[in-house]
Amino acid sequence: MDLDAKKSVLRSVVYGLYAVGVRDGGGAAHMMTVNWLTQVSFEPPMIAVAVELESQSLPLIRKAGQLAVSVFPAGARQLAGKLGRSSASVPDKLEGVAHHPGPVTGAPVLDEATGWLECVVRAEVASGDHVVVVAEVVEAGVQAAGGAVAETLTLRETGFRYAG
Repeated sequence: MDLDAKKSVLRSVVYGLYAVGVRDGGGAAHMMTVNWLTQVSFEPPMIAVAVELESQSLPLIRKAGQLAVSVFPAGARQLAGKLGRSSASVPDKLEGVAHHPGPVTGAPVLDEATGWLECVVRAEVASGDHVVVVAEVVEAGVQAAGGAVAETLTLRETGFRYAG
């Protein structure tokens, strides 16, 4: 395989950036930046999100069985970068980050998000060095002015490299 071509093509796929928040039953809250997220069902409304196996969030998601997705607005590169850093280097990623608990799951939702989804985990599928978490949307909200979700931050806009 031509590894340079593979990287080039995979990096050309357009990805939005999102924050996945989780709160376990003991009250511990955590957030991480994700970009491999997509809707997978209309009825019931469901999403799939890929989570790295060594992510601090994965055991919390498994324990809680629920999560919240916050949509980063365009221009939120610094916040996406902070939440995307390794938990080993930034143990409390939510410190100094404005957020509130989702009304159904209690999982953290970014105050800066243009919109959010609260989800209940329905399945997971092993996928190489990630796990694909399939979750049903049980609540949603728009925080943008005028009730419309604003432009979403993209991987290309940030210059981050997470494919290949």
